[in-house]
Amino acid sequence: MKLQKDWMILFLFILFQLGSLFYLSKLITAKTDLLVEAKHKLKAYERKDESLAQLQQDYDKVEEGMDVLNQALPDRAKIVDLIDQIESEASSSGIAAKISFGQQSIQSENGGVKSLVFNVTIKGTYYKIVEFIKDLEKMPQVITVEKMNIQSPVGIEGENSVTLILRCYIDPNF
Repeated sequence: MKLQKDWMILFLFILFQLGSLFYLSKLITAKTDLLVEAKHKLKAYERKDESLAQLQQDYDKVEEGMDVLNQALPDRAKIVDLIDQIESEASSSGIAAKISFGQQSIQSENGGVKSLVFNVTIKGTYYKIVEFIKDLEKMPQVITVEKMNIQSPVGIEGENSVTLILRCYIDPNF
């Protein structure tokens, strides 16, 4: 009987040890799961911080070019300056220029881009007209020559009349 009692105590002791082992293993597993979850959250925050840092770097790169973009895409106030600049370029090239606007001067294009279409009629020698067009290309605004109509009654050395249809891309909020 004493032997049975000893075995019973030993058996209960072993069961207690196994129960304690399972209980502690559950605690360790729960703590490990919490640590793994915290590690994943930390990595997500690190990726978010990296993304924010990259976004800030990209913004800094874009911010440097904002002045160029503002010049390239003039707003309402800068359109008047642009017209004055075109007239100044014409007079400095030694030609006479007349600028006119049609009914639908402001046009919306794909992607929310807007443009201003206008006519420039110029008179001068062929070489002065070419010089004027080259000066237009050097302007900071985005200007394209859509159409060109040349009348040269005397030849390239005499006075030529050219009508240019120009497109200037403008601020989308125009």
